[in-house]
Amino acid sequence: MKSKQQIAQTMRASKQPRDELGRFAEYTRRSLNKAANPSFVDSAVVEYKTRAVIVDGRKYQIPIDSNGKVPKEEIAARYLNMSEGARKGRQYRSPVSDSGITAHIVLPADITPEGIKKWWAHPNTCDVQGIDTADSPLYDVKTLKKQGSKEYQKKIAVDGTEREQKIVRKTIENSYTVAEQKNMVKKGGLVISVCDLDSERTGKAGGYEGMRNGMSYRIRVDKNHVGDGDTLLHETVHHSRMVDDSRDSPILKSRSKSDKLVSVYPVDVALEEAATVAEALTRQSDYRPPDDSGYYGLVSRSTGKNAKKLIEEDRRMFVGSSAPGSKGLKGQRAKKSVERGFSSSNIKDLNLNRYDRRFPNISAEERLRAISESKTND
Repeated sequence: MKSKQQIAQTMRASKQPRDELGRFAEYTRRSLNKAANPSFVDSAVVEYKTRAVIVDGRKYQIPIDSNGKVPKEEIAARYLNMSEGARKGRQYRSPVSDSGITAHIVLPADITPEGIKKWWAHPNTCDVQGIDTADSPLYDVKTLKKQGSKEYQKKIAVDGTEREQKIVRKTIENSYTVAEQKNMVKKGGLVISVCDLDSERTGKAGGYEGMRNGMSYRIRVDKNHVGDGDTLLHETVHHSRMVDDSRDSPILKSRSKSDKLVSVYPVDVALEEAATVAEALTRQSDYRPPDDSGYYGLVSRSTGKNAKKLIEEDRRMFVGSSAPGSKGLKGQRAKKSVERGFSSSNIKDLNLNRYDRRFPNISAEERLRAISESKTND
């Protein structure tokens, strides 16, 4: 156990500016990754090149794929950024109202930045086929049971097969209350892309990117992990922690310095990930023990205990049952369970320095204690 002085020294060291090689950082802008094998990067899970266009004197950087076309998911992410593209002095657009009616002019989905630039600047001027037309499958919520879920998930675009869309929407409805779903889209829409992240090679099963380049909040999940019960939930917890203002405690609220860009001090990353793991484990319904140990593998290295045993113990403590098929918790019950149980959990011992020496040698629990003591002294 580190002394208060050792923890303070670690925190001071972590806030030094990072050089061009990334050896130190004041803060880190990163996608927050759920990895089959823990992987920490300073970039998004998927990176597209961009091409600059100018509309009415303003420059826009529009993403392009290898063929020079704008990816469908990027068009959807632009469309769901309600704070961009409004006309007549308005601050926000209403994508839900717009997508209910097909415009007279409909652009093809297979389009270049030059072809889409006027829509990109003002998405309500026309439509893009399959993005904001009335027949777009991206916002299909017919499989949801609750009317509230249908209303708020209309602001979540799911890019995937019909089966993948059903998994995504069911996971969110079963894991969050209607009020929590409302708060997830209160600050802007969310695009969830089910894609090929080549997880076997890269170790990346999913990533949360926040808002970037004038587009809405983003989650990407590998197609081989979308149905594992854990990866998608992990990323949605990251999102909820970042945008839900009803969360106010250090264990429940994102350690990001922004509610748009993911900006996390290196000293805070272990706490951010450990708290997210704990909450995802608590919320998971129709529970199935994971095939891989994820961040628990790092805890296993330092404790010598079997990683899957650590997961089983934490699930039982947070929820009351680790039996396959057991229900999880949601709403205040889930949050209070995480707050009460975190200090007794196994995941509290997560220390990313054991995996990557660029991270400070401080565990999630030690960082949480330092934050709590700082608040007390203030």
